[in-house]
Amino acid sequence: MPLSRQDLAILMQQELYQVVYEEYTEIPEALQMYTTTEQSNAAFEKSTSMVGMGQLQEKPEGDELAVGKISEGYTTLGKNRTFGLQIPFTKESVEDDQKAIINQVLKAGKQWAASVRQTRDSFVGNIINFGAFTAGHTVFNNTISGVIDDPTGDFIYDTQTLFDGAHPLKESAVTLSNAISLSLTDANLKTAISQMQDDNAVNERGERVIIIPDRIMVPNSSQKFVADTILNSVQVAGGSNNDTNVLAGTMTSFINPYMEDALAWVLVSSSVPGIIFQERQLPEIRVWLNEATLGINVSLNIRFGVRINNWRPLLSSLLSTS
Repeated sequence: MPLSRQDLAILMQQELYQVVYEEYTEIPEALQMYTTTEQSNAAFEKSTSMVGMGQLQEKPEGDELAVGKISEGYTTLGKNRTFGLQIPFTKESVEDDQKAIINQVLKAGKQWAASVRQTRDSFVGNIINFGAFTAGHTVFNNTISGVIDDPTGDFIYDTQTLFDGAHPLKESAVTLSNAISLSLTDANLKTAISQMQDDNAVNERGERVIIIPDRIMVPNSSQKFVADTILNSVQVAGGSNNDTNVLAGTMTSFINPYMEDALAWVLVSSSVPGIIFQERQLPEIRVWLNEATLGINVSLNIRFGVRINNWRPLLSSLLSTS
């Protein structure tokens, strides 16, 4: 005996949830390698960093302690976005072949789980792809109409691109760079490491902080072979003097398949949160009776956001600028 539309809708929802959650990987390894995941429970997340009070001052005997000042750094903003799709099933298909519909739902569940992963990973991947665009990009715009305006528009919190040659410090006239145009070689990697670990390892006052680069993100296996040769050779890769490879064992490489520039590479430090992945809602499945068509509609949606917390633990090379 055929199921009622209501009972069929309930069965479809149960089957979809089981299949989608079996197939869905919450946070893949590659994403974990260059983002920090935070749970979010709001439409957006906003954070203002404290610059700090500077170093303590020595107090001569009998004198009062020196007076410090707490200053605010830049405000970072990340809105949670909703992504989804729906599939309508007609009245005729619901009434004529319910077994076929259940089979379609099972197939759709596996495809949807893959779509969720691709949507999430490609969106976060575009933070890298568009991170050096001189005109900025909408992936960095966190305005929610009628809720909150992003004052920096298509740029990150300091009004620059994520990978930029002139990041201004909040309380200093100094500007710093986390974008270079060098191929991936032993010498160029050392240049990038020095730039991140030495030049850029300061807070908004210009005071020293610790940033240790420990990962190299590449777009494909060819670049990973290059990176691993540099990182794993006993002697300096490509050298002729049998010099000891001081980079051996200091970091790991990984492929981000959503990077689009074939020769690009990004130095990453896990010691400081740079890109924050805001997990607002896991896949949600809804099934409802469509009284206009007398059929059944099935939808899936997910909510997440990305917030740029700090540009310093990221340094790119050879990313497109337009």
